[in-house]
Amino acid sequence: MTMTTSTRPPSPTSGRSRSRARVVQVAVVLMALAVTQLVLDPIRATPASATVGFSGAPVVRVSGDRLVNASGAPIRLIGVDQAGAESSCVAGDGFGTPPNSDTQRNLAALKSWKVNAVRLPLNEDCWLGINLPFPEYGGAAYRSDIVAYVDTLNAAGIAVILDLHWGAPGKELATGGEVMADESHSPAFWSSVAVTFKGNQGVVFDLYNEPRHLTFACLVHGGCVEGGVQVAGYDQLITDVRAAGATNVIMVAGIDFAANPTGFKTTMPHDPLGQLAISVHVYNFNAAKSSGTWSKWVRMGLLAKVPFVTGELGERDCTAKFIDTYMSWADAHGVSYLAWAFNSGPCNGPYLIDSNGNPTAYGAGYKAHLARLASS
Repeated sequence: MTMTTSTRPPSPTSGRSRSRARVVQVAVVLMALAVTQLVLDPIRATPASATVGFSGAPVVRVSGDRLVNASGAPIRLIGVDQAGAESSCVAGDGFGTPPNSDTQRNLAALKSWKVNAVRLPLNEDCWLGINLPFPEYGGAAYRSDIVAYVDTLNAAGIAVILDLHWGAPGKELATGGEVMADESHSPAFWSSVAVTFKGNQGVVFDLYNEPRHLTFACLVHGGCVEGGVQVAGYDQLITDVRAAGATNVIMVAGIDFAANPTGFKTTMPHDPLGQLAISVHVYNFNAAKSSGTWSKWVRMGLLAKVPFVTGELGERDCTAKFIDTYMSWADAHGVSYLAWAFNSGPCNGPYLIDSNGNPTAYGAGYKAHLARLASS
């Protein structure tokens, strides 16, 4: 928006009047520039609010550089990762939706932490029912379990991010992460996920967990082989999702284990619906651990390009000092974040809760921060 100002010309007979007029004119211009800057930089001017839930079924959409709800109001996704569904199915330990025994207790715990989003890591082999040593935990049974858990979370006003976490090419069993989504199975995985959840705007698609050891051109456009994997690029996966009729928000992560999104400045995937968000992972031990790195994202204009979602956040020193620093920065810049992980284990895992469901030292810091957000 262009602002104009109008000042009365100073009297030519009075030097003092001319001086005062110049001061007034400069002040008015500076005020106009300041107001214009606020309009042009909504990230600094109006950080997105953190809600503790959605009114009714969650709706997550992209509008410019913000996530918005059903009414178009800015929101952030503030929550936790819940690991298990990527690994339990290939280990013969069940479907891995947390917890396996007491869904309502788990739900009550999530609500007490004031989260409005949960990120679920998935396994492409388990979803598709291929290459499995325990086929009873894959295919239709696995998909049904995931759908039921997503429905439970959505009914409680919690949005869900579905993340392709583990995959493998060909006949290899998916027991870990790849350099990037593979041409063998990932397009079929996302086509199936898209068909399953199309029409549910409370579900966000995180196309690949942590790309690594490849260029941004390969990451986005595919058509390359890295680490023995024929890469399915983001453009192809987005096309598959949209061809299935899904209009859901899609997250795309950069390289260096999702710690480096800088290549998106010039090489951004194409979504005909304009519903993309950038995913970053921030830990005190990865390439995004420096506050100077976060400031660089702002200077490059990345935060003004599309919404930023910190799909994973954590530290391994059993404190919350690092995440507190990052969350303060993220709160000021309208960035979403989800902490790893709402599973029981040692605080240096990093895990947010212990075997009794109580916050670890690291988890206590995160829970306290979310409580302060909710109260404000």
